[in-house]
Amino acid sequence: MNRSVRFWWRCVDVTRLLELEEQKSRMDAEYRLMTLVLSHSPLRVENFLRFNRRLLEGIYAHLNDTNQDQLKNFLHTLKGNSRTFGLPAIANTCHQLEDLIKAQQLTPDQMAVHVKDIETGLQDLERASETIHAASSQDHSWLRDQVQNSLDVLRRALTAGEAEGPLFIRRAAEGLATLVYRDLQEAIHSLKPSLDILAQELKKPVPHLVYQEEAPVYIEHGLAEVMQSALVHILSNSMIHGIESADDRRLQGKSSQGTIRIETKAQDHTIIIMIADDGRGFSLDTIHKKAVQSGLLQPDDTDPKAIADTIFAPGLSTAREVSLHAGRGVGMTAVRTMIQDLGGRIEVQLPQALHRTFTDFQPLAFVIQLPRSQDQLLTRVESEDPKLPTARAS
Repeated sequence: MNRSVRFWWRCVDVTRLLELEEQKSRMDAEYRLMTLVLSHSPLRVENFLRFNRRLLEGIYAHLNDTNQDQLKNFLHTLKGNSRTFGLPAIANTCHQLEDLIKAQQLTPDQMAVHVKDIETGLQDLERASETIHAASSQDHSWLRDQVQNSLDVLRRALTAGEAEGPLFIRRAAEGLATLVYRDLQEAIHSLKPSLDILAQELKKPVPHLVYQEEAPVYIEHGLAEVMQSALVHILSNSMIHGIESADDRRLQGKSSQGTIRIETKAQDHTIIIMIADDGRGFSLDTIHKKAVQSGLLQPDDTDPKAIADTIFAPGLSTAREVSLHAGRGVGMTAVRTMIQDLGGRIEVQLPQALHRTFTDFQPLAFVIQLPRSQDQLLTRVESEDPKLPTARAS
């Protein structure tokens, strides 16, 4: 008996399926970007794009440099900004490029290809922002309301008596100032979500972020973006190097949750910002050994302040291995560069006793000093009536 087996073959052109899958992936990415844009204020998105475009321009400008310190600073800062803002893809691309630069595996032209990927990521964010703002008829309603409220207050000042007139003018000035200036306390607390993410990645409890100020300080929006970038590095430093794990803290009789304190005050023509945490601090012994190996210090240079200051030197890191968060020895160098570009300075402050003794782990505080200028900083001081704040640009 003859038996025959029949096979049926069905040919399917998967080209269309692949196109649809690619289209779906692209739409998902656009949706995530739009969701991200909506999670920030329009001004925050605008300032983020403006500041990081400048960083990108700096990266392109330094691709051919023999000394790549400036290139690394720009790249590391853009990585931190992207991670904080919620753009892990850009942050990962920056991190991978850092690896390749360190290994000296790329020519300038090859580096430019990777930088182009970063640029494309920022352009995608910009398009998502423009799409949302074009679809929103109330995009600038907050601006109109603020201007209108301030104008109403000024009109009342014109008809008010001699006693009330200055009060109305001060209130109008404060209202209009918010269009140009940002409350420094609000700018700092907006970094809290990035601390939450970092704590989760480090498997540490989210630290308390405590802010104290002698008087409210307002900072120009563009300057606020730079300060946020600098503070992200410093806060990350506290989380990675300063604050211990929950188990280690409990063994020392501490709360499992660390605390980071930020204090601001106005002094003469300077705004002073101090950042400190309640962790064990930095290993000065480890920093000393690294600094000696790098030629930054001599073996007999054991002054604690001089040792601590070397953390701003390019390439010096106490991290055991390179990760997305630490190990490059670039972060604090970038912080110092950003602060200096603003006309300010940053230094390490040690407990008073350390000026006489040299021990291992020691807590450090970072002190930033910024000049108070007419265009950038505005402090609010109390008037004769403590209930009536006076706006004063200085």
